Amino acid sequence: MVVAHVFNLNRKRIIFRPPGSAWTSNIINNMNVSLLLTIRPRAVALLLCVAVLAAALPRVCAQTTAEGSTTEAIQSGGLERAFVLHVGKTIDPTRPAALVVVLHGSGGNGKQMERATGFDKIADREGFIVAYPSGIGKHWNDGRRALRFDVVKDVDDVQFLRDLVAAVEKNHKVDARRVFCTGMSNGGFMSNRAGVEASDLFAAIAPVSGTLSITYADRIKSKFAISVLVIHGTKDGVVPYQGGTIGADGPDGMCLGAPEIVTKWVRADHAPQDAITRLLPDTDPDDGCRVTESVHAGPEATVEFLSIAGGIHAWPGGGSKKQGICQDIDGSEIIWGFFKVHPKP
Repeated sequence: MVVAHVFNLNRKRIIFRPPGSAWTSNIINNMNVSLLLTIRPRAVALLLCVAVLAAALPRVCAQTTAEGSTTEAIQSGGLERAFVLHVGKTIDPTRPAALVVVLHGSGGNGKQMERATGFDKIADREGFIVAYPSGIGKHWNDGRRALRFDVVKDVDDVQFLRDLVAAVEKNHKVDARRVFCTGMSNGGFMSNRAGVEASDLFAAIAPVSGTLSITYADRIKSKFAISVLVIHGTKDGVVPYQGGTIGADGPDGMCLGAPEIVTKWVRADHAPQDAITRLLPDTDPDDGCRVTESVHAGPEATVEFLSIAGGIHAWPGGGSKKQGICQDIDGSEIIWGFFKVHPKP
């Protein structure tokens, strides 16, 4: 990718293109003779050297967003892909940190997911890095063949996640044993797909209100054991708890039920079929929800299921007090707590 570097000097611009671009020489625009005379040759040479170094960087920082966050872009599969990156305030720069990749649902984007989940404050407290990527056309290629996903049918989002992690690793110390992925709805489906196809990269995944297409689900045969936390509400009106058609997607949008995908992950991870189950405290009786925790702890990986009786299609602990949005647990805190104790062996 050819990048034009623009430098402002006394409100004038020097535009420089790296060698090998469509321009055969460096072009200096919008500068009058008096300005040229005031710039020493060594200063010009230094400026052009800085531009060459900048062109060699693997990514472009576009702008600062939330406090401590930046919007960045990389090339993946011939496309420019964007993500929001938040580096926790308490990170020790001399030690590798965990990286959590958080995927939005259909129609969302990375910035929206950053606001909705509150992972930034957890990262600041616990000292890890969070990346919030954006899907092409606000969708992820999660393995479904529904018509509304035509925009991403040829997009390799698994490779994008690999490229994103590699880009973060170039500028930050990332602990390869503690790279994780979570997501909501379409992002939950995509985190499941990442668990299937990138179990070498991710130590654990946590899909929320997202399973997998029935046409894709037989691929749940991870090359490496991967810990999985599944969170799903029994009254989910978008991704049915017991499986079936997703909204208006028709037959190509048929998905597994939450209990069924838990069973598939238990088998793939060689975890115990029998779970240790308990009913979590009903800390908010007004939300109409109760959470049952089932844990299948294996020798190499753990599969955990948080079944939310009365829960709708929503991130637990979200800001809304709408009936069916579980307030008994904070989804982001629960997910980080799971990730924290399930690094790669």
